[in-house]
Amino acid sequence: MIKINHIAGLVFASLAVLAAAGGRSLAQSDGSGGVTDDRPTVVFFYAGMEPADPWTQIIVDIAHAAAEDLEIDFELIYSGSSRKEIFDAISARIEQQEKPDYALIVNYRMGAEQALQYLDQHGVKSFLFNADLTEEGETLIGGPREKLPHWIGRLIPDDERAGYDLATYLIAEAQRRKPGKTLRMVGISGSYASTAAVKRVEGLRRAVAESENVDLTQVVTARWTPHIARQKYSLLKNRYGDFDIVWVANDSMAMAVLEEIDPETEEVLVGGMDWTPEALEALDDGRLSASMGGHILDMGFSLAILKRYDEGCDFAIANADASLDSVLSIMTTEKEAFEALVVNRDWRSLDFSQITCEMVQAEDFETISIDMFFGIDNEPRG
Repeated sequence: MIKINHIAGLVFASLAVLAAAGGRSLAQSDGSGGVTDDRPTVVFFYAGMEPADPWTQIIVDIAHAAAEDLEIDFELIYSGSSRKEIFDAISARIEQQEKPDYALIVNYRMGAEQALQYLDQHGVKSFLFNADLTEEGETLIGGPREKLPHWIGRLIPDDERAGYDLATYLIAEAQRRKPGKTLRMVGISGSYASTAAVKRVEGLRRAVAESENVDLTQVVTARWTPHIARQKYSLLKNRYGDFDIVWVANDSMAMAVLEEIDPETEEVLVGGMDWTPEALEALDDGRLSASMGGHILDMGFSLAILKRYDEGCDFAIANADASLDSVLSIMTTEKEAFEALVVNRDWRSLDFSQITCEMVQAEDFETISIDMFFGIDNEPRG
């Protein structure tokens, strides 16, 4: 298990701001003004989201905390949102005199195929994080280590299951509160360019298909943008009338939707994903009904996997598969063990160095869940 580190006087590594063509970069230093040479360098090319996005801020903070624990030199490059911007940011960094040891990338606007091929050609080991290839992309380049030997693995949330579990919980809760009523439901997704959003909607539709007396009126996309989500929900409500359930693909958009709901006159269940601090506060005061999450720690897990791999401990040996899944857990209005950690953003209280070679080579490591570390009870109570 991850152990909680309460050691006082922990020395934090300093952050050096680097300039990188095609993106903005932050590098983890050794605290003496220079980047160390005896530690693996991992560059995370983050595409699609802005630095101010709540989800982005959380995973970046976790990355720095994990890199410190694992003695990794970590660089973050915001690589834009278009395929050209993403590729230009990657190529600009890789063509520098000192290449990184590892590159962490996210599949955004279907740009991962080109990026993984480019990194493989330049001998840089890569790891896919958070958003998977499309079926067409996998047909083109295969899975990890199949056609591209330097693409060593991936850790991807089971987004279809997350979308399904969120919808299933919201439907069951609405049926409990409004027995016998045909429920009117609407979905607000992220982006057609995001495999995560597409998979989450697939899970939503599966849950609705398995349920009785549920009318999924429409699913719209809001480009992961809160104000667009709010506008679209307002338009949908004007068009169709009040809803019983609003399924939302992330918490930032869900929080924006809540601004359009009057709790005095509307009984609407709203659920999102990501476990952002703002969403957990809304859960506590009853405005938000549920949030799926736990995958925020996937960045720390990914860095731990790369660190052990760099030490000669291959995570794919036990399962003969370099593809790992993470499972999102549901947090409802009840207090959970993880909530205080998220609200306080105390990521340095987690010791990611406790993720050992034995753990990453265990047979059950192919499916990663935050429950492995915190023992959260996922079953809704009450």
